[in-house]
Amino acid sequence: MEANVATTTIGVESSDLEGRRTELARRALGAEPIFAALPAPVLDRVAGLARVERFHTATLLGASGTHLEMLRYVVQGGITMRTRTVSGVESSMPPFAAGQWATWGPCFSDVPLVYDYWALAGSVFIAFPVKPIKSLATSHPQIYPLIVNAIMIRFHSLLEWAVYAGILDEERRIANVLLLATRLADKRAALAVALTQEEVARMAQCSRQTANRILRSLEARGFLERGYRQIRILDPDGLARFTHDGL
Repeated sequence: MEANVATTTIGVESSDLEGRRTELARRALGAEPIFAALPAPVLDRVAGLARVERFHTATLLGASGTHLEMLRYVVQGGITMRTRTVSGVESSMPPFAAGQWATWGPCFSDVPLVYDYWALAGSVFIAFPVKPIKSLATSHPQIYPLIVNAIMIRFHSLLEWAVYAGILDEERRIANVLLLATRLADKRAALAVALTQEEVARMAQCSRQTANRILRSLEARGFLERGYRQIRILDPDGLARFTHDGL
């Protein structure tokens, strides 16, 4: 059920963002295939509505039962969805990382959120108001199939995370979380994901101690290499085979 999420990284230091907000917003729009074919004046107008968001700590962007009002392009950090199991255990999906548009589905749906959307600590986004983006799609209906495709790719990632969390053992849940995280990660990172053991544990619905033990085991088998706040996948094909052996 693999679905790759395309990235449109604009590559800029976060310290440059505020002063160049409109320029960078325009570059993000122009690099995204959904918007790239639209007339330049249209994109210029939308870019002028963008704002820069910075989050030094993990921050709730939208709670379950509410609606998101911004479409966000991730410059740094990421956006994740969190929920709680019936037993009260908090779980989160691997984050949409730098170079990705993270909130297509919620922005184009009238249904309230069923997950909490969180910004990771240290995140920087370019945020676009939803209403002008919806108006843009209405005025240029040729982009709707591309929007639907973007929504479905993200839905497949969410479905894979949710389904596998219920049928895999802890070791393979962590392996699958890492594989999914690499598909959602900044493509400049070359199969490295910026996750802590605590974050991996939350995504795999296990304790931090269990996550540490399993990560050490996967590292010993040559699947990955651990670093400070980063995990590098050395053998993605082998890790995928290991995960699917548990199905």
